[in-house]
Amino acid sequence: MLTSPNIKDTIEYIYSVFLICSLISVYLDSWRVKIPPLMVGLEGSCVVIPCHFNYPGPSKKASDFTGIWLTDFNEKVFHSVTSKISQMFQGRTSLTGDLSHRNCSLKINPLHHTDKGTFMFRIEIEDYNKYSFTQSKVSLLVPKLWMEMRSGKKVTTSCSVSHSCPSDPPHITWNYRGILNSQSQEQTKGQWTMTSTLSFIPSKVDHNQPLICTAEFPGGKRVNIQTTLNVKCESNIKSSVCLYGKSFPVTQSLSAGLLLKC
Repeated sequence: MLTSPNIKDTIEYIYSVFLICSLISVYLDSWRVKIPPLMVGLEGSCVVIPCHFNYPGPSKKASDFTGIWLTDFNEKVFHSVTSKISQMFQGRTSLTGDLSHRNCSLKINPLHHTDKGTFMFRIEIEDYNKYSFTQSKVSLLVPKLWMEMRSGKKVTTSCSVSHSCPSDPPHITWNYRGILNSQSQEQTKGQWTMTSTLSFIPSKVDHNQPLICTAEFPGGKRVNIQTTLNVKCESNIKSSVCLYGKSFPVTQSLSAGLLLKC
């Protein structure tokens, strides 16, 4: 029987749609994970790495899943069995989502500078299969916060936090005394930013001391971030060296740590 061109075209179209749908179905039922390739976190704060995965199998109950986050050195950043988490991450990591809903988002709180590195997610499903997503990893950067300043010279630093209640904003405090100024600015989508500015004059005894900014939200929840003060000495010591009864002027920077006696 001959097929008219219109019927033939229709059959080819239906076949193409069926083939595309089949390919989509295969893709949706494959092992895959969606995570950002790069995240930047602040030391002392928290970071949430968004993560969603898929597997080619039937739905399972939450207890059937074991989620594991690993470093490149196979340190267990997170494990559903908390006793298996590496000591350096103990008590600081959790999943913010539900593995049975294919959400594997990782939270680290507080974040340490040593947490920087590359992380990978692995899923183990009871009575089914297990899979490591080695082709999709996230690099976590944790910049070392370091403020350089001069002894005896005023320095100004600021600390900002987002909030959504302009009538009851978070209260920001510092562990140093100085001139404080706070203001709240409206952002987008109902968000506000509270910024606190601190001006103070550091001295040499402040060198290597922590500068901590703490934000306290209504209800008592607190978050903080800190940096390390790097105070340079600006002034010079003027002294003299005695040599054969004559004095010769000598000038040395304080940082040289030179003790001169006559």
